[in-house]
Amino acid sequence: MVHYYKTMKKIFYLLFFSILGLSSCVNNNDEPDPIVVPEPEPPVNATEDDLIGVWETYYYQKDIIYIYPSGEQQIFPGLRLIEYDGFRTEFYHDSEDNKYKFKSYNVIDHLIDEGTYSASSDTVHFKFTYLAGAPKDTTTKQIIRKLDPSKGIFKTEDVYPGTIGSTGAKFKVTDMKANRNVAIAPTYTDESKVMVDSYFDELSKAPWDITGCAYYYNSLYQPDETKIMNDALVKTQTSYRFYKDAQGNKFCSVSSLNPETNQIEEDKDSPYPIIIVDDVIYRFYTDSKTGKTESLYIWVTDWKTKNGSLTFVDKKNERLGNDISVIVTTDQYLVQRKN
Repeated sequence: MVHYYKTMKKIFYLLFFSILGLSSCVNNNDEPDPIVVPEPEPPVNATEDDLIGVWETYYYQKDIIYIYPSGEQQIFPGLRLIEYDGFRTEFYHDSEDNKYKFKSYNVIDHLIDEGTYSASSDTVHFKFTYLAGAPKDTTTKQIIRKLDPSKGIFKTEDVYPGTIGSTGAKFKVTDMKANRNVAIAPTYTDESKVMVDSYFDELSKAPWDITGCAYYYNSLYQPDETKIMNDALVKTQTSYRFYKDAQGNKFCSVSSLNPETNQIEEDKDSPYPIIIVDDVIYRFYTDSKTGKTESLYIWVTDWKTKNGSLTFVDKKNERLGNDISVIVTTDQYLVQRKN
């Protein structure tokens, strides 16, 4: 039965995703430690063959520079695009027509992009026949910032202009993407993350209760929006239970209070299949209107033990609608029940 609070939860998620999108050290002689200057990255001179393989995105960041009519520029903080973790691109050579081709897939292996590619020096050029899930004839290019085929590391940068809605305001976007070769370095990361899969036995020992929420605009606490979250998630005693079935497939069961029966009940679509990519837990469901598979994600941050219980924070960061100067942050605080 779909009850009022369950509907509130879904409305909250839909609203969120629609309106958005140190001290110095001294040594024993009281002398400053010498500054360590990292070695510069070697120049990239890539070939098509260097890219052959399946590359998984493990970090994706979008930076925005606002361009004023005067020509002045303002840099806005970069945001990590969590929902792209686990996307994969396969580069391969098609011997039948002697072309280098690529296919990109989302985390559940649905085809997103397809086409041909070429590489020269520090640039990879893409010619699309299929883009963002639909036929499309267009081209683009990405700058290769780091490529080490032997270690399975491939980092790119894509810079392009944009405008904000009907305002005509101009900005410059830089997409920075870090990828790893799934055959050579399937769990590689150079980012600080909670690698959830390695903690899955602990994660699945007992259910997790949402004990609090917080909503921020540019780090400023928003009590009204926080109350909406708490009403939808905390007052309904929403909890998650993670587990594996006999075949090793991972699931998440979601339960909450049904005010009509005053009983804790599982969501009607529960349990949800999940896929874990580093610090991200994807939870999948079928949209009742479109029949398409959709997903929500949990970004696991601040994993620790507090007062004898495991805890973590599910964090979301997005820019607010047409106002790129505002970053909306939501935190959900989860605590594992004690056995």
